[in-house]
Amino acid sequence: GLITVAFAPLVFVDRINRFTALPQLWVALLGVLLGCVCISVFGARRSTKPVLLAAAGFFFLQVVSAIPSISPSLGVVPITTDFVYVSFLLLVVTGFSERDIDRTITASAIVCGGISLVGLAQYYEIGRHLIPTSGLPSGTLGHRNIGAAYAAALLPYIVLRFVHSEKKLQDVLWAVCGALTLAFVIATRSRAAWVALLVGVVVAVALWVRTFGSEGR
Repeated sequence: GLITVAFAPLVFVDRINRFTALPQLWVALLGVLLGCVCISVFGARRSTKPVLLAAAGFFFLQVVSAIPSISPSLGVVPITTDFVYVSFLLLVVTGFSERDIDRTITASAIVCGGISLVGLAQYYEIGRHLIPTSGLPSGTLGHRNIGAAYAAALLPYIVLRFVHSEKKLQDVLWAVCGALTLAFVIATRSRAAWVALLVGVVVAVALWVRTFGSEGR
């Protein structure tokens, strides 16, 4: 999980200019392979769930739809990427404990702070040409929209860890990660990420009001 989710976004090779960088995809496949080996050796924690069958079904339809296309070879990278997503979902559902999931997301959130720092440096024209990209600022993720989606997805978890941190060092860590991540999302100019964060804030406030309002009554 750590290899697939946390380490893969940090991998890049010069002169590769794609939305899904091939080195990142290879690292993600390696992480999925190691996860499958571990489940084969140590056994699964739980059985598969219907959601996995649904995900596998959508993946199968994508593969079938790519076969009659004019250039099937162009679909290899996105199909392989979706294969990683489905495989990682399988690993999470069958092999991850609650503690494993928390560790993996925590590592991803810390990595997100580093990626956000790189993206902000690109925004201020520092090292803009050192990392291949199709749209700046993107950090190491190839395009600003993908970088924004990655950061926006992890920002709520970063805020949660900051709220529940019990040590001063943790306060500083999550405050810095949160500030960098929020600034990076704003710098990407990704309206979809902005809307997603706005909707998330509205839902969080509504849940907070409902929870504490019911406790007060």
